[in-house]
Amino acid sequence: MILNYKIGLNRIVAYNKPREQKKKKQIKSASYGIQSNLNFEEKEEKKQFSFSRRSIGRLKTRLQWFVRQARFKTIYSKKNKNRYSYKLSMITLTLASSQKETDTKNKNYLLNHFLTTMRRSHKLKNYIWRAEKQKNGNIHYHIIVDRFYHYSIIRAIWNNVLLKAGYIDDYYKKHGKKNPNSIDVHALKNIKNVEAYLIKYMSKDENGENEIEGRNWTCSNSIVQNCKDIILTEKDELTDVIEYAINKCPEDKIIKDDYFCIYLIKIEEIFKICKEFQYYFSNYLNQMRYKLN
Repeated sequence: MILNYKIGLNRIVAYNKPREQKKKKQIKSASYGIQSNLNFEEKEEKKQFSFSRRSIGRLKTRLQWFVRQARFKTIYSKKNKNRYSYKLSMITLTLASSQKETDTKNKNYLLNHFLTTMRRSHKLKNYIWRAEKQKNGNIHYHIIVDRFYHYSIIRAIWNNVLLKAGYIDDYYKKHGKKNPNSIDVHALKNIKNVEAYLIKYMSKDENGENEIEGRNWTCSNSIVQNCKDIILTEKDELTDVIEYAINKCPEDKIIKDDYFCIYLIKIEEIFKICKEFQYYFSNYLNQMRYKLN
């Protein structure tokens, strides 16, 4: 067993990982394949729609690293004739009339169509989206991106998606208009602690009172592959610094389990112990930024 440390922005997880062994090749029979398909179908039927603790934990981790690596950018407002600094932007997508299809179909067709168009035509690469239910029962989406898009671009693309799905026709019958204000875009520029704001906003409804069919959230492949905790093994040079930090951790900030221990230590506290680790962290962030860009 090898002792590993997973270092996040607000905690360190210590756990033992088995040494890698060569896997024996297994010959799968035709009956095995049939049985595995049956098991998969059973799992699909039993799929839970609640926002689990584990899912919330993964979302928070992605968000924390996504916010931390984001650099400040500037936008110019023609209306106010002023420049503003921001790190991330939030896009909100809503339906123009009563929801027609299931949550899963809405995500697979409408949301996916929107994201595909944004990736192909407007250089969208890094994003995290979260689905919620409105009071009227309609699904709507919050999307965190590291670029700023003018609301007219987002509205044109999303309303075109809604038009193909029949939502604009329903809206026209009720309101006599064909260009509903179905979106909202704003740069997160006037919020002091963007990280805390987004985590609270994107992970709310943790008790499962507002359940979504299927996935509640997901993110781009670029974030999945790069926005993750630092992993150190007992053989790494900086492991001594981590061990010193966890040994100084108060008992009330330690969560123990049979298979792992969680130490509630902010990464800034490790910086105070060792400047070399701070340099290592800065390089880690720069590599993350390079891969995301």
